[in-house]
Amino acid sequence: YSALALAYLAKEAGIPDGVLNVVVGDAQKIGAQFCENKIVRKISFTGSTRVGKLLYQQCSQDLKRLSLELGGSAPFIVFEDANLEKAIAGLMHGKFRNGGQACTCVNRIFIHEKIYDQFLEKFLIEVKKIKVGDGFEVASTMGPMINENAVNKVERLINDAVEKGAKCEIGGKKISGQFFAPT
Repeated sequence: YSALALAYLAKEAGIPDGVLNVVVGDAQKIGAQFCENKIVRKISFTGSTRVGKLLYQQCSQDLKRLSLELGGSAPFIVFEDANLEKAIAGLMHGKFRNGGQACTCVNRIFIHEKIYDQFLEKFLIEVKKIKVGDGFEVASTMGPMINENAVNKVERLINDAVEKGAKCEIGGKKISGQFFAPT
């Protein structure tokens, strides 16, 4: 909803109609309009790999220029000589902002084996400080997952990792509704 709020505020601020446009609806139909329209010379899209593939296919018909930023794979690497406090602060922001639901959020963490135990101990202390709850509540520091499918996906990923030998150090389960424990 943030894009809709931005468009509303832009209008309230006096930005003329047509300068900022937000288009919502069926991705395939909207993508086709942008990709097939001769007036549109380039498309830039940030989002899911599924929609990115669709746009890529649609733009290929007349070789329309296309820039895609799709589901990345953001590693967080902590070397042996790292400042652990700074590294943990960076990881807390990089992993848990927006409940971990941003395309730039950390999804793989590599810690040098010589500092692993020390890092993990300090990191878990910080994770325990996260207060999951309604984003309108002042005490909350992490809100819900975007929808039930997201909750189910996280549960599947955790279960798969544990089945393959991973250890879940903290969290790992749904709290209630679309709220998931920091994991």
